[in-house]
Amino acid sequence: MKKVFVIDDDADVRDVIVFALEEEGYEVEVSENGKQGLDILSSYEESRYPGLIIVDYLMPEMDGITFIKTLKSEYPDTLGKIPLVISSAMGQMDEFDFLSDVSRLYKPMDLEDLLKIVKKYCD
Repeated sequence: MKKVFVIDDDADVRDVIVFALEEEGYEVEVSENGKQGLDILSSYEESRYPGLIIVDYLMPEMDGITFIKTLKSEYPDTLGKIPLVISSAMGQMDEFDFLSDVSRLYKPMDLEDLLKIVKKYCD
């Protein structure tokens, strides 16, 4: 089983995701915003890369869209190849057509949907 990296500025959301995934046996690492997440991920050796990154859309410092664009442009052959999930309220993600290769989770998050996506990439 591979590690999941969760980037969300809401501590309650992070806690719920971490709890649900750890209950299923996944290793989970977290970050509070896109900038911090990018700093952490870029410090990793390739052997420590997560199997999936879940990133919130609206966050301070660096939002989810900027995080994804930066990951794909600055690390196209390494971190940019890790599967991504963006999470946000349903109406906010209608404009993300350019993110065709990024999965979406709508808030409030259905844990069954979360687990289905994580299992797809991390089992």
